[in-house]
Amino acid sequence: MEELFWEVHTGLKREAPGSEESTLRALGKVDLKSLEPEVLDIGCGPGDQTIAIAKSVRNARVTAVDTHEPFLYELVKRADKSRVLDRIEPLKVSMLEMAFPNERFDLIWAEGSAYIMGFGNALRSWRRLLKEGGFMGLSELSWLTEAASDEAREFWSVGYPLMKHMDENRKLIEEEGYELIEMFILPESDWWESYYDPMESRIDELKVKYKDKPESLAVLEGEMEEISMFRKHSDEYGYVFYIIRKN
Repeated sequence: MEELFWEVHTGLKREAPGSEESTLRALGKVDLKSLEPEVLDIGCGPGDQTIAIAKSVRNARVTAVDTHEPFLYELVKRADKSRVLDRIEPLKVSMLEMAFPNERFDLIWAEGSAYIMGFGNALRSWRRLLKEGGFMGLSELSWLTEAASDEAREFWSVGYPLMKHMDENRKLIEEEGYELIEMFILPESDWWESYYDPMESRIDELKVKYKDKPESLAVLEGEMEEISMFRKHSDEYGYVFYIIRKN
């Protein structure tokens, strides 16, 4: 069923809710002093935000890592079309196995990817890679209310059991030796325009393709359940962008 998962996700502009507008808003809070900033984009996916960083951060050298090779191919194609390929180095490597030298990067970026190891673990593990005074931008699935419905909590207890309230994440940031520069909730349009709307269309196409395969249809229904959950409970959880600095 893993192949079907990738079939659902292949060709999407992004692999998590987000937009160029939100990426640029977060980047606007970053004050890099280096004349040639070293940037690490972790879990870059097909690279929409990677390209935005390469375009916006002057003289930046962006190392973009992901484990899914087709995403890296797509990033290269898009970066070449946007004329920033010379500023991007794609690498097939897991965020759990990054062997970069300590304090190499001026900026670490992770849109929708820190959940793979958990927000707190990501803050701890990636800190050594960041220069003193360096910045980090992360978008993280977070509870927006303490009074979330049982339905939403039950769903995400399976999908992302480590998910925390945004105020808990704020405390984690301070505990791990960072200063919170700004945090903001992604607008609902960031979920739909580049992510859920095209995914929903893809799922509808695949339901026709796999109409005689119950196991495949069950997987597709599982993907649809996530979309339906957000449609019903978007006021209870969302992606929060945290822009932080290493103290």
